Formats: sequence, structure tokens, C-alpha cells
Amino acid sequence: MTVKITSAAGKIAVQSPFNDRFPARARNLGGKWEGGKWVFDARVEADVRALCVELYGTDGAAPADVVDVRVFITDAEGWGRIPFQTNGLTVTLAGRPVARAFDRDSGARTDDGVIVRQGGWTSGGSRKNPCIKLKDGTDTEVEVLDVPRPAAEALLAEFPTMVSILPREPVRTEAAAPAPRLVPLSDADVTALVECLRAAGGHEDLLGRLQSSLAA
Repeated sequence: MTVKITSAAGKIAVQSPFNDRFPARARNLGGKWEGGKWVFDARVEADVRALCVELYGTDGAAPADVVDVRVFITDAEGWGRIPFQTNGLTVTLAGRPVARAFDRDSGARTDDGVIVRQGGWTSGGSRKNPCIKLKDGTDTEVEVLDVPRPAAEALLAEFPTMVSILPREPVRTEAAAPAPRLVPLSDADVTALVECLRAAGGHEDLLGRLQSSLAA
């Protein structure tokens, strides 16, 4: 998750992935959308960095602190209060888009970093008022990768029966094979090698050097 904060002339600018919670919070800090970036007075830099850490897991100064989240919703719960937020044709989790539709009959498409294990979303509504919704008649199990830890922990506290934080397998690396230990040739080894080379014919230069090593 890439976040970049730059500063110049008493201002700071933030480039970050889309999160539907960011604009309102940014405006509260005096931010303005200019040229594809959110621009702030440099005096609120600490607040802006804290907001980025909350919503993205990083302010760009260090690797993102993120986790993978599993959301499980039974079909009966699908019509009640759930962790996902729906706004027209887009579904978000902690402000991050996870699925979207385009019209009533388009079906739904999941975003990058989202794994649908079962169920999921589909499109519906009317031609004038299309929407995206959970599929009927089935449980929904979705994994969303790289969710900022603060957001994931807030979801877990609010929806303990629907949300879980998945353990991550440690990255396995193959240990490099140790280099073989070289053992010096004994005089007997060199003598045997000389005899083999003499029997094979040629290799006069090498034979000379080997014989010199025996004489040394």
C-alpha cells in the first residue's frame, strides 16, 4: 500500500490509494484536492501522518502495518448490520473498495487483494437505480488482504462474530548449502594424478607443474 508525503513551500502533499473515509477527514484538517494530491498546511503534518497510519497502515516513512481479514456473514445476517458498507454500486471495508458493479445486470467484480471463498456480491435493483448486494441464499466468506491493523482491530471489536484476523505464515527461505571444505592433495594424490595424465597423453605443462610440486 503506497503512501507518499512530500513537502515544499510550507505545504505538504499526500498521494495515497483511494479510501472513502479520507476526503472528509482531510477536509477537517484543511486539506484541498489539487492536481491529483491532497494538499495541507505543513503545520498539520503530524495530524496528516497519523491519519495516513490509521487508514493505510503507514505514512510512507516505514513499511505498512497490515493484516489479512476474514469476514464471514451467514445468509440470515446478510440483511442486517454487517462490516461491509455499500454506496450505490461500490462495497467498501474500512473505507477500502472491495467490490463493485456497473449496472443492474453487470454482476459484481472484486477488487485486487480480495478473495471470495463463498457467496459474495451481485448486481440488482432497477435500470434507473442499480445497486450491488450480497448474493441471496448463501453464506458469504471473503478475505481482504493488507488491511491496516488499526482498522482491522476496530472491525474485530465491532463485529466479533463476523470478523477475524488471519494468521500469516512465516516466509520460508531455503538455507544456502554450505560450501564444501577443500582438502589439500597429499603427495600420493598428486603422484596418482600424474600417472593418470601421463597415461592419457598430453598435458605436458600440467604434468610439469605437478612434478615440480612433488619435488618442492
